[in-house]
Amino acid sequence: MKTCPNCGSEIPGSMKFCGACGTAYTPPEPAPAPVPVAESAVYTEPYDIFLSYRRNGGETMAILLRDRLVAKGYNVFLDIENLNSGSFNNKLLNVIDNCKDFLLICSENSLDRCNNDGDWVRLEIAHALSKGKNVIPVMLRGFAFPDALPADIEAIRMQNGVNANSHEYFDAAIDRLAEKFLNSTPAGNNPAGNAPAGNAPAGNKPAGVTTAAAPQPQQPGTSQEDNYKKIFVDADEQHVCTLGNAHLQKYFREKSLKNAFSVVSDKNVYFRGTSYDINDKCRKKDVSQTTALKDITGVNAAKHKIPFFLTMGIVIAAVGLLLSIVGVYNVYDFGITEYESLLLPIGILILCTGVYFLIRYAKETELLTVSFNGGTVSFEMKWFPAVEADNYQKELRLAIDKAKR
Repeated sequence: MKTCPNCGSEIPGSMKFCGACGTAYTPPEPAPAPVPVAESAVYTEPYDIFLSYRRNGGETMAILLRDRLVAKGYNVFLDIENLNSGSFNNKLLNVIDNCKDFLLICSENSLDRCNNDGDWVRLEIAHALSKGKNVIPVMLRGFAFPDALPADIEAIRMQNGVNANSHEYFDAAIDRLAEKFLNSTPAGNNPAGNAPAGNAPAGNKPAGVTTAAAPQPQQPGTSQEDNYKKIFVDADEQHVCTLGNAHLQKYFREKSLKNAFSVVSDKNVYFRGTSYDINDKCRKKDVSQTTALKDITGVNAAKHKIPFFLTMGIVIAAVGLLLSIVGVYNVYDFGITEYESLLLPIGILILCTGVYFLIRYAKETELLTVSFNGGTVSFEMKWFPAVEADNYQKELRLAIDKAKR
Protein backbone atom coordinates (compact mmCIF):
# COMPACT_ATOMS: atom_id res chain seq x y z
CA MET A 1 0.00 0.00 0.00
CA LYS A 2 1.24 3.48 -0.95
CA THR A 3 0.72 6.74 0.94
CA CYS A 4 -0.25 10.09 -0.66
CA PRO A 5 2.55 12.64 -0.09
CA ASN A 6 -0.04 15.45 0.09
CA CYS A 7 -2.88 14.29 2.37
CA GLY A 8 -1.52 11.02 3.76
CA SER A 9 -4.35 8.85 2.40
CA GLU A 10 -3.64 5.28 1.34
CA ILE A 11 -3.41 4.65 -2.41
CA PRO A 12 -4.08 1.17 -3.80
CA GLY A 13 -1.11 -0.38 -5.57
CA SER A 14 -2.61 -0.12 -9.09
CA MET A 15 -3.63 3.56 -8.85
CA LYS A 16 -1.34 6.43 -9.84
CA PHE A 17 -3.45 9.23 -8.28
CA CYS A 18 -4.79 9.83 -4.77
CA GLY A 19 -8.58 9.21 -4.66
CA ALA A 20 -9.04 11.80 -1.87
CA CYS A 21 -7.14 14.84 -3.23
CA GLY A 22 -6.16 13.86 -6.79
CA THR A 23 -2.40 14.26 -6.20
CA ALA A 24 -0.24 12.26 -8.60
CA TYR A 25 1.86 9.62 -6.89
CA THR A 26 5.52 9.43 -7.82
CA PRO A 27 7.38 6.39 -6.51
CA PRO A 28 10.40 7.36 -4.39
CA GLU A 29 13.80 6.72 -5.93
CA PRO A 30 15.49 3.67 -4.48
CA ALA A 31 18.33 4.43 -2.07
CA PRO A 32 21.74 4.14 -3.73
CA ALA A 33 23.61 0.97 -3.01
CA PRO A 34 26.53 1.43 -0.61
CA VAL A 35 29.91 1.70 -2.25
CA PRO A 36 31.83 -1.48 -1.53
CA VAL A 37 35.24 -0.91 0.02
CA ALA A 38 37.82 -3.14 -1.53
CA GLU A 39 40.53 -4.65 0.62
CA SER A 40 43.07 -2.41 -1.13
CA ALA A 41 41.10 0.65 -0.01
CA VAL A 42 42.09 0.08 3.62
CA TYR A 43 45.13 2.18 4.26
CA THR A 44 46.92 1.16 7.41
CA GLU A 45 50.36 2.75 7.22
CA PRO A 46 51.04 4.14 10.72
CA TYR A 47 51.19 7.89 10.23
CA ASP A 48 51.41 10.04 13.35
CA ILE A 49 49.83 13.25 12.11
CA PHE A 50 47.12 14.03 9.55
CA LEU A 51 47.11 17.50 7.96
CA SER A 52 43.71 18.85 6.87
CA TYR A 53 43.55 22.10 4.92
CA ARG A 54 41.62 24.13 2.38
CA ARG A 55 43.65 24.14 -0.83
CA ASN A 56 42.76 27.74 -1.56
CA GLY A 57 44.77 29.58 1.08
CA GLY A 58 46.10 26.67 3.12
CA GLU A 59 48.16 24.46 0.82
CA THR A 60 51.44 26.36 1.13
CA MET A 61 51.24 26.47 4.93
CA ALA A 62 50.35 22.77 5.02
CA ILE A 63 53.47 21.91 3.01
CA LEU A 64 55.65 24.19 5.13
CA LEU A 65 54.24 22.79 8.37
CA ARG A 66 54.68 19.24 7.06
CA ASP A 67 58.35 19.92 6.27
CA ARG A 68 59.03 21.39 9.71
CA LEU A 69 57.37 18.50 11.55
CA VAL A 70 59.18 15.94 9.39
CA ALA A 71 62.46 17.65 10.29
CA LYS A 72 61.56 17.04 13.94
CA GLY A 73 61.08 13.33 13.29
CA TYR A 74 57.30 13.03 12.94
CA ASN A 75 55.60 10.89 10.30
CA VAL A 76 53.12 13.21 8.57
CA PHE A 77 50.37 12.47 6.05
CA LEU A 78 49.57 15.15 3.45
CA ASP A 79 47.47 14.59 0.33
CA ILE A 80 48.24 16.80 -2.69
CA GLU A 81 45.72 15.65 -5.31
CA ASN A 82 41.95 16.22 -5.73
CA LEU A 83 39.61 13.78 -4.05
CA ASN A 84 37.53 12.18 -6.77
CA SER A 85 36.86 8.51 -6.07
CA GLY A 86 34.85 6.75 -3.42
CA SER A 87 37.57 4.24 -2.61
CA PHE A 88 40.11 7.05 -2.29
CA ASN A 89 37.83 8.88 0.16
CA ASN A 90 37.53 5.73 2.25
CA LYS A 91 41.30 5.39 2.27
CA LEU A 92 41.67 8.97 3.44
CA LEU A 93 39.28 8.47 6.36
CA ASN A 94 41.12 5.28 7.22
CA VAL A 95 44.36 7.28 7.49
CA ILE A 96 42.65 9.54 10.04
CA ASP A 97 41.62 6.42 11.98
CA ASN A 98 45.27 5.40 12.31
CA CYS A 99 46.71 8.83 13.19
CA LYS A 100 47.13 10.16 16.72
CA ASP A 101 46.98 13.87 15.88
CA PHE A 102 44.76 15.79 13.44
CA LEU A 103 46.07 19.24 12.51
CA LEU A 104 43.54 21.58 10.91
CA ILE A 105 45.08 24.46 8.93
CA CYS A 106 42.67 27.35 9.56
CA SER A 107 43.32 29.83 6.77
CA GLU A 108 41.09 32.83 6.03
CA ASN A 109 37.50 31.72 5.25
CA SER A 110 38.60 28.08 5.32
CA LEU A 111 35.53 26.91 7.29
CA ASP A 112 32.92 28.98 5.45
CA ARG A 113 32.02 26.12 3.08
CA CYS A 114 31.62 23.58 5.87
CA ASN A 115 27.84 24.09 5.85
CA ASN A 116 27.79 22.07 2.62
CA ASP A 117 27.07 18.42 3.35
CA GLY A 118 29.62 17.13 0.85
CA ASP A 119 32.47 19.46 1.84
CA TRP A 120 35.57 17.34 2.44
CA VAL A 121 37.18 19.58 5.02
CA ARG A 122 33.98 19.23 7.07
CA LEU A 123 33.94 15.45 6.58
CA GLU A 124 37.56 15.17 7.70
CA ILE A 125 36.95 17.28 10.83
CA ALA A 126 33.75 15.43 11.72
CA HIS A 127 35.44 12.05 11.28
CA ALA A 128 38.40 13.05 13.45
CA LEU A 129 36.12 14.38 16.21
CA SER A 130 33.91 11.29 16.11
CA LYS A 131 36.98 9.05 16.48
CA GLY A 132 38.25 11.03 19.47
CA LYS A 133 41.43 12.18 17.72
CA ASN A 134 43.61 14.94 19.14
CA VAL A 135 42.27 17.76 16.92
CA ILE A 136 44.47 20.88 16.90
CA PRO A 137 43.52 24.03 14.94
CA VAL A 138 46.52 25.91 13.50
CA MET A 139 45.16 29.41 12.98
CA LEU A 140 46.65 31.67 10.30
CA ARG A 141 46.37 35.39 9.74
CA GLY A 142 42.84 36.50 8.88
CA PHE A 143 41.09 33.39 10.20
CA ALA A 144 37.88 33.66 12.21
CA PHE A 145 35.32 31.02 13.06
CA PRO A 146 32.03 31.42 11.15
CA ASP A 147 29.00 32.51 13.18
CA ALA A 148 27.42 29.09 12.71
CA LEU A 149 28.96 25.66 12.16
CA PRO A 150 27.24 22.30 11.54
CA ALA A 151 26.54 20.33 14.70
CA ASP A 152 28.99 17.57 13.78
CA ILE A 153 31.97 19.96 13.82
CA GLU A 154 30.77 22.62 16.30
CA ALA A 155 33.14 21.16 18.92
CA ILE A 156 36.12 22.45 16.90
CA ARG A 157 35.58 25.85 18.54
CA MET A 158 36.48 24.35 21.92
CA GLN A 159 39.73 22.71 20.80
CA ASN A 160 42.97 24.27 21.99
CA GLY A 161 44.94 25.57 19.02
CA VAL A 162 48.12 27.31 17.96
CA ASN A 163 48.38 30.76 16.38
CA ALA A 164 50.78 30.72 13.42
CA ASN A 165 49.90 34.16 12.06
CA SER A 166 53.20 35.85 12.89
CA HIS A 167 56.14 35.46 10.53
CA GLU A 168 58.56 36.46 13.26
CA TYR A 169 57.41 33.81 15.73
CA PHE A 170 56.59 30.97 13.34
CA ASP A 171 59.42 28.75 14.62
CA ALA A 172 58.29 29.32 18.19
CA ALA A 173 54.73 28.31 17.21
CA ILE A 174 56.00 25.04 15.69
CA ASP A 175 58.08 24.29 18.81
CA ARG A 176 55.07 24.99 21.04
CA LEU A 177 52.90 22.73 18.87
CA ALA A 178 55.37 19.87 19.16
CA GLU A 179 56.03 20.28 22.88
CA LYS A 180 52.58 21.13 24.24
CA PHE A 181 49.92 19.81 21.86
CA LEU A 182 50.99 16.72 19.92
CA ASN A 183 50.36 13.24 21.29
CA SER A 184 52.68 11.71 18.70
CA THR A 185 56.29 10.84 19.45
CA PRO A 186 59.09 11.78 17.02
CA ALA A 187 60.72 8.84 15.25
CA GLY A 188 63.95 9.21 17.20
CA ASN A 189 62.04 8.78 20.47
CA ASN A 190 59.95 5.74 19.48
CA PRO A 191 60.09 2.92 22.01
CA ALA A 192 61.57 -0.37 20.87
CA GLY A 193 59.21 -2.39 18.78
CA ASN A 194 57.53 0.51 16.98
CA ALA A 195 58.44 0.83 13.33
CA PRO A 196 60.14 4.14 12.54
CA ALA A 197 58.36 6.58 10.27
CA GLY A 198 58.55 5.77 6.60
CA ASN A 199 59.25 2.04 6.87
CA ALA A 200 55.70 0.89 6.09
CA PRO A 201 55.41 -0.89 2.75
CA ALA A 202 54.73 1.42 -0.15
CA GLY A 203 52.44 -1.03 -1.93
CA ASN A 204 49.33 0.07 0.03
CA LYS A 205 49.64 3.77 -0.73
CA PRO A 206 46.67 5.23 -2.62
CA ALA A 207 47.29 6.85 -5.99
CA GLY A 208 47.37 10.63 -5.88
CA VAL A 209 48.83 10.96 -2.36
CA THR A 210 52.28 12.04 -1.27
CA THR A 211 53.59 11.48 2.22
CA ALA A 212 56.50 12.69 4.27
CA ALA A 213 58.47 10.94 6.97
CA ALA A 214 61.61 11.43 8.99
CA PRO A 215 64.70 11.63 6.71
CA GLN A 216 65.90 8.08 6.12
CA PRO A 217 66.22 5.62 3.21
CA GLN A 218 62.87 5.20 1.45
CA GLN A 219 61.47 3.58 -1.64
CA PRO A 220 62.03 5.87 -4.68
CA GLY A 221 59.15 8.17 -5.52
CA THR A 222 57.29 7.83 -2.21
CA SER A 223 57.90 11.19 -0.53
CA GLN A 224 58.85 14.81 -0.94
CA GLU A 225 62.40 13.86 0.03
CA ASP A 226 62.64 11.82 -3.17
CA ASN A 227 61.61 14.90 -5.16
CA TYR A 228 64.45 16.83 -3.54
CA LYS A 229 66.86 14.05 -4.44
CA LYS A 230 65.94 14.57 -8.09
CA ILE A 231 67.29 18.12 -7.73
CA PHE A 232 70.24 17.58 -5.39
CA VAL A 233 73.69 17.08 -6.87
CA ASP A 234 75.00 14.85 -4.05
CA ALA A 235 73.05 11.88 -2.75
CA ASP A 236 73.87 12.73 0.89
CA GLU A 237 72.51 16.31 0.80
CA GLN A 238 69.93 17.18 3.45
CA HIS A 239 66.98 19.48 2.75
CA VAL A 240 66.92 22.74 4.74
CA CYS A 241 64.06 24.83 3.33
CA THR A 242 62.14 25.65 0.16
CA LEU A 243 60.90 28.88 -1.40
CA GLY A 244 57.87 28.32 -3.63
CA ASN A 245 56.57 25.00 -2.28
CA ALA A 246 53.39 25.27 -4.35
CA HIS A 247 55.40 25.89 -7.54
CA LEU A 248 57.70 22.98 -6.68
CA GLN A 249 54.77 20.61 -6.21
CA LYS A 250 53.27 21.67 -9.55
CA TYR A 251 56.68 21.29 -11.21
CA PHE A 252 56.88 17.63 -10.19
CA ARG A 253 53.20 16.89 -10.88
CA GLU A 254 52.82 18.62 -14.24
CA LYS A 255 56.43 19.16 -15.38
CA SER A 256 55.67 22.86 -15.87
CA LEU A 257 56.78 25.95 -13.98
CA LYS A 258 55.00 29.30 -14.20
CA ASN A 259 57.09 31.37 -11.75
CA ALA A 260 60.00 29.98 -9.74
CA PHE A 261 61.20 28.03 -6.72
CA SER A 262 64.43 27.65 -4.77
CA VAL A 263 65.55 24.71 -2.65
CA VAL A 264 68.25 24.99 0.01
CA SER A 265 70.23 21.97 1.15
CA ASP A 266 73.10 21.76 3.63
CA LYS A 267 75.54 22.16 0.72
CA ASN A 268 73.91 24.03 -2.18
CA VAL A 269 71.14 26.39 -3.22
CA TYR A 270 69.06 25.44 -6.26
CA PHE A 271 67.19 27.98 -8.38
CA ARG A 272 64.61 27.17 -11.06
CA GLY A 273 62.26 29.42 -13.03
CA THR A 274 61.97 33.11 -13.95
CA SER A 275 64.46 35.55 -12.42
CA TYR A 276 65.10 39.29 -12.68
CA ASP A 277 68.68 40.35 -13.40
CA ILE A 278 69.13 43.45 -11.20
CA ASN A 279 72.53 44.03 -12.79
CA ASP A 280 71.00 44.30 -16.27
CA LYS A 281 68.04 46.69 -15.96
CA CYS A 282 66.03 44.00 -14.14
CA ARG A 283 65.51 42.03 -17.33
CA LYS A 284 63.69 38.72 -16.97
CA LYS A 285 65.56 35.52 -17.66
CA ASP A 286 65.07 31.80 -17.10
CA VAL A 287 67.42 30.23 -14.58
CA SER A 288 68.32 26.64 -13.77
CA GLN A 289 71.27 27.07 -11.50
CA THR A 290 73.05 25.45 -8.58
CA THR A 291 75.28 27.51 -6.28
CA ALA A 292 77.34 26.27 -3.33
CA LEU A 293 76.32 27.72 0.04
CA LYS A 294 79.87 28.91 0.68
CA ASP A 295 79.65 31.07 -2.47
CA ILE A 296 76.46 32.88 -1.39
CA THR A 297 77.29 36.43 -0.31
CA GLY A 298 73.89 37.70 0.77
CA VAL A 299 70.10 37.49 0.69
CA ASN A 300 67.71 40.42 0.98
CA ALA A 301 64.34 41.78 -0.10
CA ALA A 302 64.19 45.25 -1.66
CA LYS A 303 62.04 47.27 -4.04
CA HIS A 304 63.26 47.98 -7.56
CA LYS A 305 62.00 50.01 -10.48
CA ILE A 306 61.67 47.73 -13.50
CA PRO A 307 62.67 49.66 -16.68
CA PHE A 308 60.71 47.19 -18.78
CA PHE A 309 57.47 48.50 -17.26
CA LEU A 310 58.45 52.09 -18.06
CA THR A 311 59.33 51.28 -21.68
CA MET A 312 56.19 49.22 -22.24
CA GLY A 313 54.04 51.84 -20.52
CA ILE A 314 55.30 54.69 -22.71
CA VAL A 315 55.06 52.75 -25.98
CA ILE A 316 51.61 51.27 -25.28
CA ALA A 317 50.21 54.52 -23.91
CA ALA A 318 51.49 56.41 -26.98
CA VAL A 319 49.81 53.93 -29.35
CA GLY A 320 46.58 54.08 -27.34
CA LEU A 321 46.60 57.87 -27.32
CA LEU A 322 47.17 58.02 -31.06
CA LEU A 323 44.30 55.61 -31.78
CA SER A 324 42.05 57.54 -29.41
CA ILE A 325 42.77 60.84 -31.20
CA VAL A 326 42.09 59.25 -34.60
CA GLY A 327 38.92 57.71 -33.18
CA VAL A 328 37.67 61.07 -31.87
CA TYR A 329 38.39 62.67 -35.26
CA ASN A 330 36.47 59.92 -37.06
CA VAL A 331 33.43 60.44 -34.86
CA TYR A 332 32.89 63.77 -36.62
CA ASP A 333 33.61 62.32 -40.04
CA PHE A 334 30.29 61.52 -41.74
CA GLY A 335 32.05 58.93 -43.89
CA ILE A 336 32.98 56.80 -40.86
CA THR A 337 32.98 53.03 -41.43
CA GLU A 338 32.06 50.26 -39.04
CA TYR A 339 35.71 49.47 -38.37
CA GLU A 340 36.70 53.10 -37.85
CA SER A 341 34.03 53.42 -35.17
CA LEU A 342 35.98 50.89 -33.09
CA LEU A 343 39.16 52.98 -33.03
CA LEU A 344 38.11 55.11 -30.06
CA PRO A 345 37.21 52.29 -27.63
CA ILE A 346 40.23 50.25 -28.73
CA GLY A 347 42.48 53.29 -28.28
CA ILE A 348 41.12 53.94 -24.79
CA LEU A 349 41.64 50.29 -23.82
CA ILE A 350 45.24 50.33 -25.06
CA LEU A 351 45.86 53.66 -23.35
CA CYS A 352 44.64 52.21 -20.03
CA THR A 353 46.99 49.26 -20.47
CA GLY A 354 49.89 51.65 -20.93
CA VAL A 355 48.89 53.56 -17.82
CA TYR A 356 48.83 50.27 -15.89
CA PHE A 357 52.46 49.57 -16.85
CA LEU A 358 53.46 53.11 -15.84
CA ILE A 359 51.80 52.61 -12.46
CA ARG A 360 53.67 49.30 -12.03
CA TYR A 361 56.90 51.12 -12.72
CA ALA A 362 56.11 53.95 -10.30
CA LYS A 363 55.04 51.59 -7.48
CA GLU A 364 58.25 49.55 -7.80
CA THR A 365 58.49 45.77 -7.54
CA GLU A 366 59.69 43.99 -4.43
CA LEU A 367 62.33 41.40 -5.27
CA LEU A 368 63.94 38.76 -3.10
CA THR A 369 67.57 38.67 -4.21
CA VAL A 370 70.20 36.04 -3.50
CA SER A 371 73.72 37.27 -4.31
CA PHE A 372 76.69 35.04 -5.00
CA ASN A 373 80.12 35.22 -6.55
CA GLY A 374 79.46 36.05 -10.17
CA GLY A 375 75.87 37.27 -10.13
CA THR A 376 72.43 37.34 -8.53
CA VAL A 377 69.06 35.64 -8.73
CA SER A 378 65.94 37.70 -7.96
CA PHE A 379 62.35 36.50 -7.61
CA GLU A 380 59.21 38.59 -7.18
CA MET A 381 58.05 38.50 -3.58
CA LYS A 382 54.39 38.38 -4.61
CA TRP A 383 54.96 34.92 -6.07
CA PHE A 384 55.31 33.46 -2.57
CA PRO A 385 53.41 33.62 0.74
CA ALA A 386 55.05 36.13 3.08
CA VAL A 387 55.63 33.57 5.83
CA GLU A 388 57.39 31.26 3.39
CA ALA A 389 59.63 34.05 2.03
CA ASP A 390 60.57 35.17 5.54
CA ASN A 391 61.34 31.61 6.61
CA TYR A 392 63.45 31.08 3.46
CA GLN A 393 65.60 34.12 4.16
CA LYS A 394 66.12 33.15 7.79
CA GLU A 395 66.97 29.50 7.07
CA LEU A 396 69.24 30.41 4.16
CA ARG A 397 71.25 32.83 6.30
CA LEU A 398 71.64 30.17 9.00
CA ALA A 399 72.71 27.58 6.41
CA ILE A 400 75.26 30.01 4.93
CA ASP A 401 76.77 30.71 8.37
CA LYS A 402 76.94 27.00 9.15
CA ALA A 403 78.57 26.16 5.79
CA LYS A 404 81.19 28.88 6.16
CA ARG A 405 82.05 27.76 9.69
